[in-house]
Amino acid sequence: HIALAGDAQAALETANARLGLALAADEIAYLLENYRALGRDPTDAELMMFAQANSEHCRHKVFNARWTLDGEPRAETLFGMIRATHAAHPAHTLSAYSDNAAVIAGSRGRRFGVDARSGVWRAETCEVPYAIKVETHNHPTAIAPWPGAATGAGGEIRDEGAVGRGGKPKVGLTGFSVSHLRIPGLPRPWESARPLSPRYASAFEIMRDGPLGAAAFNNEFGRPCLAGYFRSFEQESGEFGLRRGYDKPIMLAGGIANMSAGHVQKLKLQPGDA
Repeated sequence: HIALAGDAQAALETANARLGLALAADEIAYLLENYRALGRDPTDAELMMFAQANSEHCRHKVFNARWTLDGEPRAETLFGMIRATHAAHPAHTLSAYSDNAAVIAGSRGRRFGVDARSGVWRAETCEVPYAIKVETHNHPTAIAPWPGAATGAGGEIRDEGAVGRGGKPKVGLTGFSVSHLRIPGLPRPWESARPLSPRYASAFEIMRDGPLGAAAFNNEFGRPCLAGYFRSFEQESGEFGLRRGYDKPIMLAGGIANMSAGHVQKLKLQPGDA
């Protein structure tokens, strides 16, 4: 338990720093108010769960925030600008921005499955929609390239399977953007020596281990990873000391699944479903 007796705010701020929760001041105030109402101290597990559930990754507090640019409030959010493309051109989209992946209309094809009435496996000709998904796993790949990229691919596979009432993952893709590789023993004319962050794996380490981690998870699941990209970029700007690149990499994980047309939308749970 995190003891809140005495200076409760200082206790939470200390726990915030010690556990690496990255809680903002308003979130700490929210916790103080609610634990005082409950009349008890929080556990470290509860604080960790709160921090993860309310992280940028889950809540998009920055990506979906209101912005003021040059003193002018903007009506749209960054996330809203992304979603605006679908709002303007929704053709053939069956589900978007409401589930673990997007679903688009496919074509008619043969599927092998269980007949809902008889329980007998059979092949039938039906509409076959496609679930599509791309996400990033940048920070984990920067810290530990093999498991970071592997779990990026694994999480995307999970999302395809969890879309609607269940999709069947079929093919995957991976992508990597890194700074100059600086391959040991193989210097290139465009590369220059410079300090690299000790917290991150180098671009060479990421490209040595990351693609193998992503491929391993795909292969062990039984899904072929058939597409992707690789980019190495780094540039010194005209401003003194400013260099642009991908020291923190982009690790892209994506794929395609197919599913039954009747399974595109989730249903509300009913008593007895469990």
